[in-house]
Amino acid sequence: MTSMKLARLALVAALLVIVSVPRVQAQSSYTYISSTGADSNPCTAALPCATIGQAASTSFSSGSGGQVSCLDSPSIVENNFIFDSYAFTLDCFGVVSMPGGNSSNAVLTLQGSNQVIKIRNLTFNGQPNGGSAAIQFTGSGTLILENCVFENFPGGAALQIEPSGPFSLIIKNSRISNNASGVFIQPLVIGGGINMKPSVNATFDHVTVAQNSGGGIHADSSNGPITVDITDSTISDNASNGFNVTSGTGTHNNMVNIIRTTIAKNGLVGIQSSGTNAAVLLNASTLDSNTNGATDALNGARILSYGNNQIIGTPGSGFTGTASLQ
Repeated sequence: MTSMKLARLALVAALLVIVSVPRVQAQSSYTYISSTGADSNPCTAALPCATIGQAASTSFSSGSGGQVSCLDSPSIVENNFIFDSYAFTLDCFGVVSMPGGNSSNAVLTLQGSNQVIKIRNLTFNGQPNGGSAAIQFTGSGTLILENCVFENFPGGAALQIEPSGPFSLIIKNSRISNNASGVFIQPLVIGGGINMKPSVNATFDHVTVAQNSGGGIHADSSNGPITVDITDSTISDNASNGFNVTSGTGTHNNMVNIIRTTIAKNGLVGIQSSGTNAAVLLNASTLDSNTNGATDALNGARILSYGNNQIIGTPGSGFTGTASLQ
């Protein structure tokens, strides 16, 4: 009997130990922005912040990631916030611009190592105070843009992609228009030529790049390899080249695949490609009424057709060769 009592007491003691272990509460990974918010607030749903930078740095300073959301559709004034370590998702049906006096800066500068940034549903507007770019990326990692608008930036390309390491750019269901130029992609050499082997892998899916006062998209692989895939998109009515693909004098490949895309009514050439390491492959796409011709292949560059594309208007240099459908 005594042994049974001792066994029961031991069982009760064990249960008490299990019950008394405190539960660790996970820290919230959500912060909030509102049109009535203030950056002196803790960025909670009850007391939201006013800017992206404050909302991100409040909870994600460790770089572990989280989500910034908007409680309404605020007008966000962002004073060139520099993200050097944060990884997060920004989901916001708002409009972000810059205050006056910052026309030489980008709205957001991303310069961290292996950053993963996702931005959804946001409009970047350069009016009324301008700005050199909406987003400038000089670090490494991944930038995903979904359902976004980038417009009215008179000081440079709306998206300046100049990574110092391996980088992936994914743009879906977005518009880039009425800027000095649309997208500039060039891996960045730092430290007098000593670099982290920068490279870019870019994807454009259902993206419109239109009515920019310069070119639409410019990809330059002088300092590192670039791969671009464009699907079901439109590059039109830009004052310069629709797409400029160059490998410069370097040895890095610049490979562009274009599928089911319209490149039309650009002020110079639809697609200009330059350099022996630059190549463009077109599949089921249309080059329509580009002022100086559909294509321009320079300095040993290649512009290849799968034989199922259309050229309307002046062909320019035409295609340099054909590729076989598999």
